[in-house]
Amino acid sequence: MFYFTNDAYYLHWKRKIEKLLDLHLGTIGFYDDGKDTMVASRLEAPNGINVSPDGRYLYVASMRAGFITVYERMEDSSIKEIQTLYLYTGVDNIEVNKETGDLWLGCHPVIYKWTEHKKNVTKPSGAQVLRIRFDSQSAPYDQIDVRDVFMNDGLLLSGSSVASYYDNKLLIGTVTQKMVYCEIQTF
Repeated sequence: MFYFTNDAYYLHWKRKIEKLLDLHLGTIGFYDDGKDTMVASRLEAPNGINVSPDGRYLYVASMRAGFITVYERMEDSSIKEIQTLYLYTGVDNIEVNKETGDLWLGCHPVIYKWTEHKKNVTKPSGAQVLRIRFDSQSAPYDQIDVRDVFMNDGLLLSGSSVASYYDNKLLIGTVTQKMVYCEIQTF
């Protein structure tokens, strides 16, 4: 069983119109035992998705809108919106540290540059990694510590889409290019 996102409803040219008109037709679904159910609709381009270490919360990124929505998972696998974390960057995918509960985010700091890069990979697109640490294990979170761990103009790495942290090491992946390995000394 797992949750999934659909960032848009339409395909091909209709998808372009959907985005242009900002129709918010994204959905979150739940799949279990051969059956899928839509658990949230009318969303603004939901993309990256992950669950808290204890399984109580679902984190969903909206790349175009620059935020993460925190949902509480109900016993029947439906979800209830609890909190929106505005990050003002194009959050792509969410990695959850299973020991600390920190969120590690691969981000696109300038969305239009990312769009240009997808069409022509020789055009650089900025890369960014954020780490989010919560003050408690229960949402809504009162204190949120957001750290900019990695920022690049796209010459070293273009279009970071995911970041994974373990034991002071960070691996940053992209959709179109190589990965970057970093050792974190302090932050």
